[in-house]
Amino acid sequence: MPTNLELKVRCTAGEMRLVREAATAAGLGPFASIVHRDTYFHAPRGRLKLRELRHENGTELAELIGYCREDRAEARWSRYTRAELPVSSVEEVRQALGATLGVMRVVD
Repeated sequence: MPTNLELKVRCTAGEMRLVREAATAAGLGPFASIVHRDTYFHAPRGRLKLRELRHENGTELAELIGYCREDRAEARWSRYTRAELPVSSVEEVRQALGATLGVMRVVD
């Protein structure tokens, strides 16, 4: 199962520019803006979310992501599994999961 280290921070547009500059100087990138909606479902073990993505070039993608991680504010490791879904079935998948597991929250 893949792992990642996650740290979420809030920053202004100006601060984001500084973050990108620092990341570029460290050899990271390229960067892209991605608009997405995460629908989180109640899960008996771990966490489950449906992620709908729209890239700045217009490409759409949907993923079902199951993951396990601790509830902490600081950086934390996650173990996850991702399944890419056909965009044409996203609404039906969201409805089926919501009807059986219940929706916790939606984050746009």
